[in-house]
Amino acid sequence: MPDITRILSEYFDSFYPKEKHEALRENRIDRMRMILDRLGHPERAFKTIHIAGSKGKGTTSYLIAKALSEKGHKTALFLSPHVYDIRERFSYVDLFFSDREYSEALDEIKKRMNGFEIPEEYGPKSPTTFEMYLSYALVLFREAKIEYAVIETGIGGRLDATNALTPIYTLITEIELEHTNILGDTIEKIAYEKGGIIKRGIPVFVSNIDERALGVIEKIAKEKESPLYMLSSWNEIRPSNSDTLSEKEEEDRRLALFSLYKMGLIKKGDRLNLSINLPARFEIRKLDNLNLIIDGAHTPSSIENLILFIEKEKKYRDLTLIFSLTEGKNIERITSILFPHFKRIAVTGTGSFKKSPIDEIYSIGEKWAKECSEYRKIPKPREAISWALSKKKDILITGSFYLASEIDSALRREDA
Repeated sequence: MPDITRILSEYFDSFYPKEKHEALRENRIDRMRMILDRLGHPERAFKTIHIAGSKGKGTTSYLIAKALSEKGHKTALFLSPHVYDIRERFSYVDLFFSDREYSEALDEIKKRMNGFEIPEEYGPKSPTTFEMYLSYALVLFREAKIEYAVIETGIGGRLDATNALTPIYTLITEIELEHTNILGDTIEKIAYEKGGIIKRGIPVFVSNIDERALGVIEKIAKEKESPLYMLSSWNEIRPSNSDTLSEKEEEDRRLALFSLYKMGLIKKGDRLNLSINLPARFEIRKLDNLNLIIDGAHTPSSIENLILFIEKEKKYRDLTLIFSLTEGKNIERITSILFPHFKRIAVTGTGSFKKSPIDEIYSIGEKWAKECSEYRKIPKPREAISWALSKKKDILITGSFYLASEIDSALRREDA
C-alpha cells in the first residue's frame, strides 16, 4: 500500500487557504455544522469529551483517553498540531489506526465532500485544513466504531471548529496569555474564548487557574447552568510523585482522573498505567553520544515547569539551547525565564507556515542572555541543529511544536 502519511498530508495540504478571509473566524461554528450535515453527522456515533486550555490540554486529553482505553473502552484521540507524523492528529491512544482504516476513511470523506461548497458569506467556499482534519477524524472514528473520542481544541475554544460538537463533558486546563493577536491581550479575554466550549447544562472541569480567568469561567458556567468542578476542591487521588512526570504533568493527570471519577467512568481502586508517551513532551533522544531533549513548551508557565524539571535532573545542567516561538507569544516573559539558564543559545525559525518573529525574539532575548558565551541568530533550524551539535554538549530544543517537527525532519535528512 502507498505511504498513507504522504497521501494524507497531500490531501489536507490541498485545503490550505490561499488567502485570508475576514468572514472566516466568526463563522467557524456555522461552517463546521454545514460540513457535519454533509457528512451525515459522524459525531453522533460516539461520546465526545472536549478540552481547551493554553497549556496541558494535549497531555490531559491523552491521559483521559488512556484511562478509558485501559478500562476497556474503544477510545480515539484528536490532537493538534502533529509533531512528527500527521497520524498523531487522529489515533488510538498509543497506536495509530491501520493503514486500511486511514485509507478507507479518506475514500469516504472524499466521496461525501465531492462538490461541496460553503456559502460565500461564511468565508472561503472550500473547507479549511483544520476543518478537514476534524471532519476526517470524525469520519474515521465513526467507521472504526469508536465508543469515546477525546477532542482537543485547535486555537481558543469559543470559535474553534471543534466547538460545533456536543460533548458529555468539557475540561479547561491552565490559561495563559497566548495567541494574543487572535484571542485577546488579557487573561480575562483569553478565558472568555476558552470558556466558550462550556455547553448549557453540561459539566465542566477546571484545572488550577488564575483567579482572573476563574472569575470569567464561573460566570459563563453560571449563565449556562453548567455544573462546575474545580480541581482545587478535590483530594481523592493524590499525585503519583513519579520521577518521570513534571509538576505540571502531575496536575494534568489529576485533572484527567478527577473528571473521569466524577463522571463515573473510573472508580476508586482502579489500577491505571498513566505514563505519558507523547512526542515533544520532554522527549529525550540519543544523538552522537549526546542527549537531545525536545519539548514543545511555548507559554511562560510551561517554560517554568521545563526549567524546574531540567534542574531536578542534575545531568542536564550544561545544555545548548535551540529556541523559537510563533507569533502571538509572550516573548519578553518567556525569554526572561528561559535564557538566563543557558551559556549557548541559537534563536531560529519554526520552519513552518506559522511565522516566527526571529528578529524580535533575538532583540528582546539579548538582554536575558547576558550569561551566554555564544548567542546566535540562525534563521534555519537545520543550520541551528548543526551549530548546536558542533558544541559537543547536550541540546534542548523548545518553544514550538513546529520547531520540534522541523528539527526532526532535518535529522532524518541527515540520516538518509
